[in-house]
Amino acid sequence: MNIKMNFKTQQWIEKNGGILKLDPFHPLQGNKSKRCIDALISYNVPENAAFYTEHCIGDIKVYVHSDIATKDKLGFHLSGFGPFQHLNVNGIKRFYKKETV
Repeated sequence: MNIKMNFKTQQWIEKNGGILKLDPFHPLQGNKSKRCIDALISYNVPENAAFYTEHCIGDIKVYVHSDIATKDKLGFHLSGFGPFQHLNVNGIKRFYKKETV
């Protein structure tokens, strides 16, 4: 997986522990054929590593949950200023078809 971030974002992540974890978030829980998914970013190591794939970018470890489908590139960028800075992620496939079992 190709992960990109600029130098300022890398410094901010390293200052905040150097670990990113992407968990799935389902904002709309309807019974539709297409479902919406987003990613929650947290800064800790996953409890059950079997559900995650680990990627390293220098000193930064990124854990991506297996339910999150990505596009060609996964990108992180920093928004805000001062104490209001927060991390955003792009490159996630936001919609997926519900699998019938």
